[in-house]
Amino acid sequence: MCVDERWGFTKLPKADTNFKAVWNTGRKCLVDGANIACANSTGNVLIVNSDDFFPCQDWDSKLFAVIFDNGLDVQHNPLVDNWDAEFVIRTHPGDKYQAWLDHWVIQLRRDPIISRLMTLQILSRARYQRFGYALYPEFTSMMADTDFTDAAEHDGVVIEARDIVIEHRHPFVTGAEQDSVSKHENETAAHELGARIFARRRAERNGGTVAATMPARKKIGVLMPGDTFDWRWNSNWSKLLIHLVSKYDPAWTFQACSNQYFARDFAWQTLLEHNKRANYTPDFVLWLDSDNPPPTPEEFELLLDVLAQAPEVSAIGGWYYINVEPPPICARVRDKNGTVRSVTFDEIQEAYDNLKLIEINDHMGFGALLMRWEVMACAGTWPFTPMLQPNWKEIMFNPLVDRHQLTIGPYKGDDVGFCHRAMERGFRFFLHPEVYLPHLKRNDVPGPKLKPRGRAKRKADSGSRAGICERRLNMPAKIHNYGSGDWGFYCPGCGHEHSFRVNGDTTRPQWEWNGSLDKPSFTPSLMVNKGTPSQCHLVVTDGKIQFQPDCHHALKGQTVEMKDWEQ
Repeated sequence: MCVDERWGFTKLPKADTNFKAVWNTGRKCLVDGANIACANSTGNVLIVNSDDFFPCQDWDSKLFAVIFDNGLDVQHNPLVDNWDAEFVIRTHPGDKYQAWLDHWVIQLRRDPIISRLMTLQILSRARYQRFGYALYPEFTSMMADTDFTDAAEHDGVVIEARDIVIEHRHPFVTGAEQDSVSKHENETAAHELGARIFARRRAERNGGTVAATMPARKKIGVLMPGDTFDWRWNSNWSKLLIHLVSKYDPAWTFQACSNQYFARDFAWQTLLEHNKRANYTPDFVLWLDSDNPPPTPEEFELLLDVLAQAPEVSAIGGWYYINVEPPPICARVRDKNGTVRSVTFDEIQEAYDNLKLIEINDHMGFGALLMRWEVMACAGTWPFTPMLQPNWKEIMFNPLVDRHQLTIGPYKGDDVGFCHRAMERGFRFFLHPEVYLPHLKRNDVPGPKLKPRGRAKRKADSGSRAGICERRLNMPAKIHNYGSGDWGFYCPGCGHEHSFRVNGDTTRPQWEWNGSLDKPSFTPSLMVNKGTPSQCHLVVTDGKIQFQPDCHHALKGQTVEMKDWEQ
């Protein structure tokens, strides 16, 4: 069981020898909760269960009988040779739910896969270990089950067990009122995100592309609230704009207002209006403040690389100092006791030295903040509506209160309120230590500057601006991004690196990768230098290299751990 304190859990349910409970340390969503639960499981068969599934009598015995012939007059399933076999099981969701699914296909002419949907995911451990997840981690909720179904059917690993009824009593079918969890998982943005991800993944599984439904160029919406943009700002913006127009499909707007909350809301509403008129939905939204020079094209690419490679990152921004003495960094984190503090310069230097991102769990500034479209889409039309601070009376009426707090009055700052709402929805914000932005309020706000990385770190990061993505969650990276869809890893059998391709040039072979950097898996197997004395044939699963018997080196037939790329 995976529980989430954001849904009201104050402590873990009591565990015993047959039951384990863990916290959801990921996003506030079904997919992260399911994957974290699976990562902590030990069984041979994994069932991604929710509180609206109701099984029939003896469902567990029937499932076991479907998998193996155990004397219950069920033939041995040809897909299953032992517990190491890869399979998923399709049960029956109940007559009412099945009729509801069929209605979408027959009456509304939707994708036929809806009638075959496995809303209850039952999979073997071998299937889970192949990918490293039960539900593809880029989803939040919607379409994750559709993708699960489509992938299983594509791979030919579905065991039909429609005689086993595990009734799905979804509120849309029973007519029951949706609770807060159901409303959160069924948000419009989750549907839009899921549809886009599924279209891409289905096309990739079938050897095609999604050119018919997705543009060749990424769409970037740039929002710039402010009333004064000086020559330094405009100089940087000109360079960035040329880069965006040459490589992407941007739309941008300036909005001025004496009220900082309205300035941001008006900028957002202008983009929404443009979306309607031009049928334009950005992939990403970039916020730029008038008192921070925009990032350089190279710095923008650093931010975009993170979102392109790390589906768990919802927003990524640069860092800068605030115009108070002594100048703190405009990014704050909250510890387990609820204490909020600014990120320290030493933490940024340490992250910079070790190619890490810093997760921000309270709020961060909008000087240069790049976020996925879904973060804004979930926020509604007025995402910066002021929020009262919990201690607003003390702030307004206590003469001894901090002067800085008096400047923002009883309300949380526009960036603070937005971040709090977005994080409550489960979105995750990160700070990129390599993107430093001067602060132009009155005068440049001074502060310590980053020291250069050590020689070893510079060497590890050379040739790839995406090096920091490979350390994005402070985990060791076994593979290295060469760019253009190619990834490399060190082969101890051959004594040098091999590479595999996951996207890009479709005229060359491509592999299916689980997206993990520290426990990568990719299929099919990789054959290098076939028919030569240096032939190497291997399978990579969960960060381990399984050298096949037809290798021509000393490690043939052995399984070894992959080495960290930096080693």
